Amino acid sequence: MIVYMDLENLLKEKNISKNKLCEACNLQRTQLNNYCKNKVTRIDFSVIL
Repeated sequence: MIVYMDLENLLKEKNISKNKLCEACNLQRTQLNNYCKNKVTRIDFSVIL
């Protein structure tokens, strides 16, 4: 299954800061940056959704 999500643009569109998303999803900032830069191999959808 291939899923495409432009997370960085979605955050801009919804006016949500990376810090707010990190806090809400209990993510480290480096992990979120890797999601935004497509540098992940396995996405934990329970965190993002």
